[in-house]
Amino acid sequence: MNNFGIGADSNLYSGELRKRGHRTLKQFWRAYRKHYPEVPVLDVGSGDSWLRDELRREYYGEIYTTDVDLDNELLPFDSGFFKVITSFEVIEHLMNPLFHIKELLRVMRPDGRLYLTTPNDNSLIYKAEHLLGRKYAPHFHQFSMRDLKLLLEKGGWRVTKTWKFFKSGRGTLARVSRNGLFVEAKPR
Repeated sequence: MNNFGIGADSNLYSGELRKRGHRTLKQFWRAYRKHYPEVPVLDVGSGDSWLRDELRREYYGEIYTTDVDLDNELLPFDSGFFKVITSFEVIEHLMNPLFHIKELLRVMRPDGRLYLTTPNDNSLIYKAEHLLGRKYAPHFHQFSMRDLKLLLEKGGWRVTKTWKFFKSGRGTLARVSRNGLFVEAKPR
């Protein structure tokens, strides 16, 4: 079984990843706080990590988690249970991202929102990595904003907002590159 709790390892507590996590959470709070009071939130994939710790510290409602294999196991929740689902830096690690997207839809309320992040395959940083022959293992998929929107639409979602943001903290190239994608989506 895959450990999705992805990265439930000490690496997710490193200083650089904490900076990236702060940028991700900043984007999430901007979008989330406009729409919702405290409701049950499902956070998939961040494992026992600093990101989940920070989400729990900042959010006063209940946060549900799961350790099922997101590639092929059903989530252990009733259909239509959640109003908010977060999936930060998960989808690129999955062999079957469409299954995951459809399963998130199943447990989402009709008026709910999905907040998802993934690396931006069209960023300058990732293009340079591809040219140098270094892909970001263990990523099975890389997404441009167009690819991500198509996948979500195929899975039954309607994308309501998109952002490109820098998540790496190193230098001007990272800031210009906009190497992270952040999407808010709701069921169609």
